[in-house]
Amino acid sequence: MPPSAPPASAPGLTDDQIRAEEAWLDEWIQAADSMDWSKWEKFWDSDAFLQFCDTPKLEGKDAIARHWQEKFGFLDQFKHARIVRRSFDVTSDLIYQTELLNYKIRGDPRAREIEVHALAVIHKKFGSSVVTGFEAYLDQQPITDIPSFVNAMAFATAQISAPGLAQDQLEAEQVWLKQFNQDGDSLDWSRWGKWWASGQCTGNGNRPGNLTEGYERVFAWRAGTYLTWLDAFLQFGNEPRIEGKGAIIKYLEPQMNVLESMHHEIIRLSFDEPLGLIYQTVIITYKVKGDLQGRAVQIPGLGVLHKRVGENLLMGFEVYIDKAPLQAVVKEVSEGNQKKE
Repeated sequence: MPPSAPPASAPGLTDDQIRAEEAWLDEWIQAADSMDWSKWEKFWDSDAFLQFCDTPKLEGKDAIARHWQEKFGFLDQFKHARIVRRSFDVTSDLIYQTELLNYKIRGDPRAREIEVHALAVIHKKFGSSVVTGFEAYLDQQPITDIPSFVNAMAFATAQISAPGLAQDQLEAEQVWLKQFNQDGDSLDWSRWGKWWASGQCTGNGNRPGNLTEGYERVFAWRAGTYLTWLDAFLQFGNEPRIEGKGAIIKYLEPQMNVLESMHHEIIRLSFDEPLGLIYQTVIITYKVKGDLQGRAVQIPGLGVLHKRVGENLLMGFEVYIDKAPLQAVVKEVSEGNQKKE
């Protein structure tokens, strides 16, 4: 059952009208808490809008359905624990509902109940059975701080294979990959560069084992200690292999400078823990600066990240992708041979 409501502020409404509105709101809450869009959709006008925190405003029932179905997919529980206050603005056809929400994140090994204070603004004509708009205001940080939620958002549709990794190890790796990809997509080397190893020398007294080519190079043998020189490499398609962070910067910066945006959608992750490798299958969406048509160029690709579980620096990166579709747009823009749509 929906939580009981406190006395409502509703100047201009009779007691019977208030009871009718509260009964409707109880049904609305019950449907929302079910996390079943087929039960909730009847409460929304076909042309309704949704403004959820800082996400772009959504127009139309279909777009709203996709939003909620995605959100509910990350949750084991969504519940209105308590209605704190309701204020009815009859003149503006608005209901201000202050509420306490409880969430449980799907996949959270601790099954935490997260309590969030929220304020909803419901756009609904009094006596109507559907909303024409819905605004939600809340601090999502208690939810987004949960690693399993971060990973669910970043890898919602990804197939993941991680034999030998414990759940907490997998979650930590997914958080690292999310941040690595986000910073790469920023097209800002000052952000992305921090994830790449750069000329670090270590000595542990033992010959490193299970080394992949270029992952760790034995730099010197001195007084019974192997000194290992750690410096990243990049192998991009058929280009010559690039050694060292400085050379990688020089190679990537001109390519980043021609892009308006870049976005990685993760399709599949496969962890080879013994070799310290992560196979990341992606669809990359590019937009080129100055493209009058604003084309989104989508290219499937596969990256091999040389990074051991638990480490924070990337030792090497192999990229397998057909750049021709992107290069064609870059060439067209640079030569001025484009038509504005």
